[in-house]
Amino acid sequence: MRHLRLKKLEPEALPCTEGGPFAPWAWWLLCGLLLLGAVWPLALVSCQGSNATCSLALKPDGVVASRRHSPSYDSSSRLASGLDGGAINRHLSPDTTLGGLQGPWCFALDWQPASVWSQPWRWWTPVAVHYSGLHLGANLAGLLLVALLGAAAGLPARAALAWFIAWPLTHLGLALRPELLHYGGLSGVLHAGVAVTATWLVWRRQGLPRWVGGALVLGLAVKVLSEAPWGPVLQHPPGWDMAVAPWAHATGALAGLLCGTIASLGLAYRSRSN
Repeated sequence: MRHLRLKKLEPEALPCTEGGPFAPWAWWLLCGLLLLGAVWPLALVSCQGSNATCSLALKPDGVVASRRHSPSYDSSSRLASGLDGGAINRHLSPDTTLGGLQGPWCFALDWQPASVWSQPWRWWTPVAVHYSGLHLGANLAGLLLVALLGAAAGLPARAALAWFIAWPLTHLGLALRPELLHYGGLSGVLHAGVAVTATWLVWRRQGLPRWVGGALVLGLAVKVLSEAPWGPVLQHPPGWDMAVAPWAHATGALAGLLCGTIASLGLAYRSRSN
């Protein structure tokens, strides 16, 4: 009887063994997929040449409006965006955009609420759209941190699956703010990854890891709420060469919390049933 009792408590007492020593492999695989999605446009940009430049109205975590122009186009001209009376366009060339997709490519992949059902690939592809070196660099740094966080937590494949499902849900949540005409970037999906990690630690771990998960949930909530996602759809943080969309961070966090909780509790229910 004592042996059976110890055997029953073992999965809870030693939760970090969940999934075996190579548990984070799926997490690393998903991070690699996001990395590939973020950087492959660089090859397209390098091959397009100077004739593919655009005038971009930098908006959420990316771009809201664009029109094709010649290199002599006045970069200070304005283009009506349907948001706050328009935005100042910025002349961007393939050399300055780095991760940005020029011309029709960016508008074939970024988030557009008008095309949410007719072009469902947009549920996934906004992660491939970046419009400045700072934008791309910040997102890649964030991706590295989330990858290391999930690996340190020893997250199993089920947690990676939860994050994978939260990926399109993050972008579908943008449909609740239709005034956000265009969106590109990784930040919303990265918030989802942090949320999945936090919920998994809270529901599937004990001791210090559980406290760490609770701190992550609290910190994520404070960050998202401090950005006032219910306010103006765009914000302009000092030092950034783009406007950010706090609503994307909120939808990512909520999608991650939802998917992470369902995956964690579903696994717990299955374990009790067995």
